Amino acid sequence: MNYCKVYTSLFVVFFFILSGCDGREKNRPVDISDIQEKSLPDYVLEDVTHYHYENGILKLKITFEKGKFYSAEDELYVENCTFVYYDINENLLSRGRSKKAKVFSDQSLIIAENEVVIVSEVNGGVLETEYLEWHGQGDQFLTDSHVTITRKNGDIITGIGMVADIALRFVTIQKDVKGSFRS
Repeated sequence: MNYCKVYTSLFVVFFFILSGCDGREKNRPVDISDIQEKSLPDYVLEDVTHYHYENGILKLKITFEKGKFYSAEDELYVENCTFVYYDINENLLSRGRSKKAKVFSDQSLIIAENEVVIVSEVNGGVLETEYLEWHGQGDQFLTDSHVTITRKNGDIITGIGMVADIALRFVTIQKDVKGSFRS
């Protein structure tokens, strides 16, 4: 066995691996346009409480652990957040939480996702879903996802899709409605 040929072959293989034989220029500068703009937020926020007012009236308070703001889209992505919803007299109507949410600052719209839970302070009802939109202009919650609503008396209603006021007093479930009611 000729060790010289073996060592030469190994050297050539290692040379190609280390030199990156992919045809690119070795010291080519990184083109900034290769990086997506969305990957870099304009602001990173931690442990923040955000108050949302409309016409001088407090409508919503959001507290979150971490957020990323993208000014080009005018959107804030938050993680581990809590929500507190108020009526026109700034009375507490409901409170909730989710793992993630997207806040649109140019509209009264919040999209909450992942383990969304809303508790009515008015009637004690609890809404659970994986996706929920808050439309501040109409003071309502909307979803096309599966929902479970548990009333204070123990009644449980489930279904797909829902429209409700933010106090969970008036709830319309769109389809596949099922319930168990206590006597």
